Amino acid sequence: MLPSQMQDLVNLRHLDIKGTHNLKEMPKGMRKLKHLNLLTRYIVGEHEENGIRELGPIDVHGSFWISKLQNVNNSSEALEAKMGNKKHIRALGLGWHRDDDTVDVETERYILKELRPHENLKELSIVGYRGEIFLDWLGLSSYSNITKLIMHRCKNCRELPSLGQLPSLQQLEISVLDVLERIGEEFYKSGESCHEGTPFRSLEMLAFRSMNGWREWHIPDKLDVFPKLETLIMHDCPVLSGDLSARLPALEKLEFWNCEKLACSLPRAPKLHRIYANSFQNSIIDVTPHEVRIQLSQLVQSVLECISHIQPSCIQRLRIKSCGSAISISGDYLPASLQYLHISDCSKLTFPNKLLTEIFMYKCDSVTLFPFGALPNLKTLRISNCRRLSLSLSQFPNLETLDCKGLHHLTSLKELIIEDCPKLENITQENLPASISKLYIYGECPLTSKLKKMNDPRIQIKSYGFSVWEDEFR
Repeated sequence: MLPSQMQDLVNLRHLDIKGTHNLKEMPKGMRKLKHLNLLTRYIVGEHEENGIRELGPIDVHGSFWISKLQNVNNSSEALEAKMGNKKHIRALGLGWHRDDDTVDVETERYILKELRPHENLKELSIVGYRGEIFLDWLGLSSYSNITKLIMHRCKNCRELPSLGQLPSLQQLEISVLDVLERIGEEFYKSGESCHEGTPFRSLEMLAFRSMNGWREWHIPDKLDVFPKLETLIMHDCPVLSGDLSARLPALEKLEFWNCEKLACSLPRAPKLHRIYANSFQNSIIDVTPHEVRIQLSQLVQSVLECISHIQPSCIQRLRIKSCGSAISISGDYLPASLQYLHISDCSKLTFPNKLLTEIFMYKCDSVTLFPFGALPNLKTLRISNCRRLSLSLSQFPNLETLDCKGLHHLTSLKELIIEDCPKLENITQENLPASISKLYIYGECPLTSKLKKMNDPRIQIKSYGFSVWEDEFR
């Protein structure tokens, strides 16, 4: 509790109570503090003397949060707070802190109506609102200064307000709207006039989190929506299905956690260069620029098709981990800019030929052939526990060292072919894996003299003639 006689401090200008999460309510008679400019938070009490009416005479500036709005009994109490007159508030938070099965949703809607803020507002957060629908004022274009809007834990809301015509909105976060099932065209148009502009014309970041009942997201084909959207985050939307094939010309970052029914087309985004897809929201991983990371997800093929349509210079690193679905990584999917490929624990993988500089593969038993003739830029190769793999290294002009440590896990590897690697001079293991019955070396390299000293009958060194692969095609 704050001091009970605080209302006697009639000259008080600033009262900063940020971080005081255990405060139960405000002292009585706060309306006497008419000179109070900075009040970071007001906790609505259960009595008239410390209820929401006390805010009426106070001209709050800056950032302001009203909590425990469940203690407001009716819309007339909310009206007396005179929120529409407080033109100096820049960021406003409205919070309800109790879930109640006996809520009068109609009363809740009218309370929110009377809490309508001044149109100078720049940021708005609504947390725990208990009505079934939002008010029309939330999406009026007259709120031309709003840049950030957060809607969280509004568990009874069945539809979103029309927000597409907020001209300055840059960041929109929507989470824990449990009964919301569909987002349709009403999300984009406000209905104020027939001359509406591009929906979400300034939006740069859009996030949906923990939307357990959300099944359908309709993005109109005829509208040029989200022209400046750079980041799209979708966490824990388990029943959302269909596709997101909208054209998003500015999109750079895309995150999917537990959205496994989105097995169709992903956005057409030529600038996209950061993608993260995961089945579980068990960790927070921020992918680096120019990286695609897919883990424990059924969306592998959709993501691969998506990156095949983006700008050629965007993607440099691709990681695929613990994905049990069938994966066919054809050369058409991998951009020419890709340098690093990490694949681990993918049991149904079909692999390509492609220009790369670094490859890591672990526990990919489905891979039986890995030809390297089309990989002249490869600098680092790590393969472990791929038990059915045959290995051929060909035409690596800069390869200097071959690390055979991981090859000991390839228990079914019978033949290793090295061809046209003129700088190869080191093998990190003294002995070849026991499973290898033949090591073929074609062409001169510094390694040959060392191998001859090993006196291993499995090693065959040839400085001319055709390789094993060429013999098959002759």
